[in-house]
Amino acid sequence: MLAFNEALSELGAPRRFQPVTATEAPLTDPPGGASDPPSRGRGPKPFRPDGRPITEYSERDLVMFIEWINSDGQLRTAGEIMAVVIPELGYERTSAPRREVLGKAIAAYRRAAGQRGQGASSPR
Repeated sequence: MLAFNEALSELGAPRRFQPVTATEAPLTDPPGGASDPPSRGRGPKPFRPDGRPITEYSERDLVMFIEWINSDGQLRTAGEIMAVVIPELGYERTSAPRREVLGKAIAAYRRAAGQRGQGASSPR
């Protein structure tokens, strides 16, 4: 995106796309344990994170969570998805186990999304 924006500015065209960064304010729960309001065009969270280790979430639950994150229509890299998912799950830091588990869940999400996009008549 950065190169795209730089090319546009060289042509004098306005910038149309802004990159997603990990420094954006995390989408966290409101204080006081209030119910989850829809965030940035998303519906309610598929489940309420409860602080357990990432390895105790099923891949299916994590894929549903990633699908919820991406339901706002914003295109994200795997790293950007992790940067949003980790604080949404209530973690303060990224760790090797979290990257590994989320990397597998992101791959599963993308495989499932690719299969949905192929349509019923496409060979698998």
